[in-house]
Amino acid sequence: MYNAIRKIYFFFRDFKNRQRKISFGEENPDKTFYVITINRNKGGLFWIILVNFSHVYYALSKNFIPFVDMQNYENQYLDKSLIHKENSWEYYFEQPDSGKEYTIQSVYNSKHVILSNKTDVSHEYYTINDDDIYNRENRERLLYARKLFQEYIQINDKTRKYLDNERGVFLGGGRRVLGVLCRGTDYINKKPPGHLVQPGPDEVIKKAEDILEKYSCSYIYLATEDQDIYDLFEARFGKILLANGQKRFRKTDFKNIQYISEIEPEGAGGGNYLLGLEYLSSINILSKCTCFIGGRTCGTVGVYLMSGGFEYDYTWDLGRYPSEKITLKYLLNKFFKYT
Repeated sequence: MYNAIRKIYFFFRDFKNRQRKISFGEENPDKTFYVITINRNKGGLFWIILVNFSHVYYALSKNFIPFVDMQNYENQYLDKSLIHKENSWEYYFEQPDSGKEYTIQSVYNSKHVILSNKTDVSHEYYTINDDDIYNRENRERLLYARKLFQEYIQINDKTRKYLDNERGVFLGGGRRVLGVLCRGTDYINKKPPGHLVQPGPDEVIKKAEDILEKYSCSYIYLATEDQDIYDLFEARFGKILLANGQKRFRKTDFKNIQYISEIEPEGAGGGNYLLGLEYLSSINILSKCTCFIGGRTCGTVGVYLMSGGFEYDYTWDLGRYPSEKITLKYLLNKFFKYT
């Protein structure tokens, strides 16, 4: 009974999220568009970026024209009142090169359109995985993925100017800076199943002290969304601690929610646009620091892909939080969710 329900669950999950071929009109009859339509309601910005990156790579490997649609599908970076009006991918990024000359209206009037599945692409087409990023013995895969990422994931002019200005504020004047990425909040408090285990802030602080001395760094740039972690770093490093205006949260903000992406933004309009912009800026700054240390997250992958390399870098390999226990009740709930 258990195995039968499990098979039914996976069948309906894959069926609902399947890739589909559709003809919307007669435009561009000699082109095939691959519209990336994944579900982005809970994933953080760099999870979204990395999954889109894999879909873009897949599309190009099939000679399709990739086009990222974050306009017709809900996501936390788009004000819900603007669904069908704005493409929140384009708040930060250009469309991939081959899709730049087409509007979303043109794509959806075209004769040959493939709507992507709404989850990750097949592992056969992944451009990167954790081993590629963190493998010290073979850096060739990282260098290859970095080249593709910097070619295909192109930041738009408005965002680029913001990132360049922010980077100049913190890294200008030839400063030698240790970049630190230290996740807390939902990672530490909720221990989300299957996610990578994060180091505790005391351990990260100890490592930072060692690197500051060994590599003659005069400042620390800290990227964290956790106000409690920020307070610990400030108490230890004082005036040499640098950080941007990224909004931070405390444990008390997670009483009734599971993930940080579920926190409703303050103020009207724009959704989490500013949160995303500041986070993107922080990852960009980390990628240009002299040295880097951090827990393993999607943001860390972003640091390595946006970087040109470090004098020293280190990430903690602490395994993953236990996956959800698959019980009959769990499978039944999933089954009815997809039917």
